[in-house]
Amino acid sequence: MKAAKLLRNYAAPTPDMLFERAMKDEQKYPELAIGSEIVPIFNPNVRVAAEGDRETLYDNSGDAYGVKQLYVAESDFGIDYMNALYSPLDGPRHDFYIDIDTPVATGIHGLNDEVAARLLREVGVPVLLKGPEFSGGKQTGLRGLGRVALASSNVSQSFSAETSMAITEKILALNPHVPSTAAVYGKSRGAMIGGKKYPYAHDAGINVVHYRLIDPCVGKRALEGVGDIMRYGAWPASDLLRSVPSFARFALEGNLRARARTVETSSAYLAGMVLGTVPSLLSGEAMGNRIPVHKGVSLVHMASNPIADTAEYLEQFKQHLHFDHHEIPDTHIGGIVLPRNIARSVRHFKEFGAEFDRAAGDEHLINWDKVHNNPNKLDTTQTYAA
Repeated sequence: MKAAKLLRNYAAPTPDMLFERAMKDEQKYPELAIGSEIVPIFNPNVRVAAEGDRETLYDNSGDAYGVKQLYVAESDFGIDYMNALYSPLDGPRHDFYIDIDTPVATGIHGLNDEVAARLLREVGVPVLLKGPEFSGGKQTGLRGLGRVALASSNVSQSFSAETSMAITEKILALNPHVPSTAAVYGKSRGAMIGGKKYPYAHDAGINVVHYRLIDPCVGKRALEGVGDIMRYGAWPASDLLRSVPSFARFALEGNLRARARTVETSSAYLAGMVLGTVPSLLSGEAMGNRIPVHKGVSLVHMASNPIADTAEYLEQFKQHLHFDHHEIPDTHIGGIVLPRNIARSVRHFKEFGAEFDRAAGDEHLINWDKVHNNPNKLDTTQTYAA
């Protein structure tokens, strides 16, 4: 029994266990729900530098529509990150930008790059895409991997969210054309981290108005019993198998060689993912209580994802005034790569942009029903739509 408890504490540590390893302070945010207004502060000292030349982006007709700049970031925790800023040539169409963190096992290349460029092209706003821990491309031998292992133990979802917004703050300071109002967009890991960003964005002078969160999985601590362990253990293989039709479309509808780069393969990243990222994602760190109740939240779940704690997330968001939930009949990995689901999010941000402009940028005047555009909406706490 004791051995099982120790193993669970290692594989799925509680949020408090993770906070204690790297937390330097805590801060109160009165606008958050009572009982959750105290937020851990990690104060990562982040250094950011441009990487390579700015790349001009062209559409299928050969017309230039934007530029892309890579930025490498490193924190005093010894963790590096690769990031990309996508900027329109003629200034933003709307006065906000889209802030994205990537799903687990993926970086800023391949499909994530495609989606960010498409959002820039079709929505007309800057897009900031931030890669995961240890994606900056440092060369690592055995000693380097040892340092990765030590640094990985500091990772919690809040730590990732605070570091993400610290990187954003530095990149925005170098790019004054990027608005300081944000719409957060994330899939899987990116959704789980995205839901923790508000307090750290607030401290960086960034106002997160809206959240588009695609299939966050773990809403409560995982591995609570033998059945739960078996469910999680079988999930990667079963989800991959059931996602084969989606992968076929993924391969046929784009440049497969470029899309193959979606997956991070460096030894440093893989070590950090196993030792740091995955345990933090299994911790059950709450998300809904990190978002003020007046913010617009669009939550999308894949119906064929057995490790998605949908009921837990609906409970977390039941007090939110402008919350909408869609459930889509797809697997987790297959669902987040399918072109039709990506197109849904592009349309969603277009709706948000139009309504944001109509409200003259005042989030309190936004008609969130128009943004969510959910014809099957039942109420503000639980909605199912194909």
